[in-house]
Amino acid sequence: MTPSQASDAKPAQKLLAAHAIKIRIAVWSSLVLTIGAWLAPRTASTALSAPQERPAPLLEEQVQLREVPRPFRGVQDVATRVRDYTVAIRSAEPPAVETQNDFSETTARFHAAGFGVFVSETHILTQALALDGRSSTQLLTADGQTLAAEVAAYEPSSGLVLLHTNTSGSRPVPLASESPDAGTLAVAVGWWEGRDIAVPVFITSVESARYSIGPMNGGVMPGMPVYNVDGELLALAGDGRDGHAFPVRDAADRLIARASAGERLASFGIAFQDLAGLLTGIFGDKGALISDVVAGGPADGAGLQPGDVLLAVGDIDVDSAATATQALSSVQVGTATVLRVQRTARVRAVDVTPVLAYEVAALARAGERPSGPEARTIFPRPLLDRAGVPATARVLSINGRAVSSGAQAQREWRRVRRPVALSLLHDNRRFFAAVEPMP
Repeated sequence: MTPSQASDAKPAQKLLAAHAIKIRIAVWSSLVLTIGAWLAPRTASTALSAPQERPAPLLEEQVQLREVPRPFRGVQDVATRVRDYTVAIRSAEPPAVETQNDFSETTARFHAAGFGVFVSETHILTQALALDGRSSTQLLTADGQTLAAEVAAYEPSSGLVLLHTNTSGSRPVPLASESPDAGTLAVAVGWWEGRDIAVPVFITSVESARYSIGPMNGGVMPGMPVYNVDGELLALAGDGRDGHAFPVRDAADRLIARASAGERLASFGIAFQDLAGLLTGIFGDKGALISDVVAGGPADGAGLQPGDVLLAVGDIDVDSAATATQALSSVQVGTATVLRVQRTARVRAVDVTPVLAYEVAALARAGERPSGPEARTIFPRPLLDRAGVPATARVLSINGRAVSSGAQAQREWRRVRRPVALSLLHDNRRFFAAVEPMP
């Protein structure tokens, strides 16, 4: 081949090489796409769209794939069916200070502090937390009626309150005949500005006095009725944060019976305990030791203090915490009662007028609890064990002297030469215990 022929062959070789590269790329691309399609997972939509399995439009299949599972489909239906049994409890009135702005409407909207439910034609069951200490309130029904209601009975152990309204004609809610099992799906129901609220909850544990519930999202408010999927009332929610709901079948019967008998639980706003062990050497062996006084309550207003000893309620002598409970529970709301108490060596009679127990409970929740150092940072563990004091209890006072820091408590403890009383706070319960110096 001459040089001129060789130079003419080079463009042809380059063209053939370029075509070969393009062919290889096309082959490899086809191979990769084939392997990818073969390895791709078969989705539900792919299977359903196969003509031989079930001919259906693709849009219909996508809608079916997005359907809510059957157990949850009835949640909103439950809320719609039971909304007429539910009432909203108006929140406390805001301060009478009118404000205006130029970026939203000025019409005042209704706000709720919680909910309740009709358990008879004239009785509504709710939670004390929803009332915020009020003995009367305004209720709003789902059809827009405003009802006046007042407290008729109260159960401190559960916080359930029975309200009475003179407006009749409402149907009582159907109650569940049996307790639910743990793991049962339930629905907490309310409504807000014309819209139903349906909060799916699981009942995680069942006890005779209360259920534990696990909401699937937020939105559970005090007194919100909790229904099973058949629309039967199971319980009323607590404060919405502690995960508790209280069964209502027996509670509703109890509270309606109390209301019919005119019973309204009274409270002086005190807590008390038995005098035993080393405490008798400090406070004596008669009466019941007052361990706590609710700030703002009747006893606080009369000047009673933790560390006073209750000796008598009216004409009834007190020799233990049990007799103190019986004597105090016999007093009527609004009736002035003479309490005989001892402070150090002085005995005096004090006039105290009890109020509704749920009002005192609201004061106790709203008040700030005192605080102090943990007992384990001050006292040896053997000493705490002998006195029955939890290591994590907060020490509020030593021998009647308030302490707010560990250093102050240590100084007071170093002065002790004989058994002394400690005022302690544990699990939001205030009590006294006596300790003696280590040898």
